[in-house]
Amino acid sequence: MLRDGVLSFVCMADVAFTAKLAFAFLDELKGKFKEKFTNEEISVAQAHTLSSSFAATYKNLVVSQRVTSELLQ
Repeated sequence: MLRDGVLSFVCMADVAFTAKLAFAFLDELKGKFKEKFTNEEISVAQAHTLSSSFAATYKNLVVSQRVTSELLQ
């Protein structure tokens, strides 16, 4: 888990996915999320209300991380 103010970023991964990769993913996820949404948008949002507008960004990041992890194996 990676925390940033009121935000918590959590990653569940296979045992083969190293902690270093998991935290790199979370750090990248946090950066993309904070690029997309202002602090004001984040502070007034209710749980999961930003999910649909962030879904494509999240999916691209997951695919990118999967490719990176496969290349490192």
